[in-house]
Amino acid sequence: MCSVLDGGFRSLGAPGVGAEQATQTLLEVLGARDGYTVHLVAPGRINLAVSRRPGWAVLACLATVWIAGLGLFFLLVRRTEAGEIGITDGPRGCVVTLPPVVDGATASAISDALAPTGPTVAAPPPARSLEGDGLDDATVARGEAPPPPPPPPAAVHPAGGVLELRFAAGTVLVEAGTPVVLGRDPSPVAHGQVRRVPGDASSISKSHLRAAFDGTELTVEDLGSTNGSRIRRAQPDGREVALVPGAPAVVAPGDTVLIGALAFTAGPVEPSGPAGAGSELARAAVAVGAR
Repeated sequence: MCSVLDGGFRSLGAPGVGAEQATQTLLEVLGARDGYTVHLVAPGRINLAVSRRPGWAVLACLATVWIAGLGLFFLLVRRTEAGEIGITDGPRGCVVTLPPVVDGATASAISDALAPTGPTVAAPPPARSLEGDGLDDATVARGEAPPPPPPPPAAVHPAGGVLELRFAAGTVLVEAGTPVVLGRDPSPVAHGQVRRVPGDASSISKSHLRAAFDGTELTVEDLGSTNGSRIRRAQPDGREVALVPGAPAVVAPGDTVLIGALAFTAGPVEPSGPAGAGSELARAAVAVGAR
């Protein structure tokens, strides 16, 4: 599925496709397109340059080609535009963010290449013949036990109405359905809440990151910050993935989100003392971080 973001960026969802596989697919698709030059600069980041002949050069060629073939020189004119593709991994697949220099036809080709294919149904094993086993009417044949069913996929985060973002110097609560903008001194937003990050915010932009919780899944989105945002994946190898500004990314359990020089993890609100005390303590921590 392709969606258009601010600034002409496109976001492609690739369910069931890992970042490494998506990166290889992108390199193959773009490498085969005329005028595209691609270079893998880091995991999850592909630089590309697109060389095109501007429309005015074609018109100039047609207008002057009769003058001793002068117009043919205009066909040598090319314009090159550059951009960067971001691939963000997640528990259900990955998200590919395409820059505006990628045209619609190329975006469609990438979307088709990343589309999941139907699962292959394995043929049932041949029936086991009992002839020659020496069994009689009083003997019961013992078949092979079927493999246990795979465990159901775990929720991204335990279902609930409140999620806790845990910084070294305090916590911030994110309620389901109410996005929170984190920053050094975030400006009020029309839909959602604003929170100052706990601790030393000198490396944090005024409005740095947007966090949203839908009850089971936490997503974060860099708001064009100066020092950027990253996710350190707990699985499979602990690598860091840089967030593309304006492109939401899913935070899995155990992941660490890094904003500037600060970091936080996410989890359910932990009770402490009498029932409900954990929520009150967490709210107090938010109030301290907001001062």
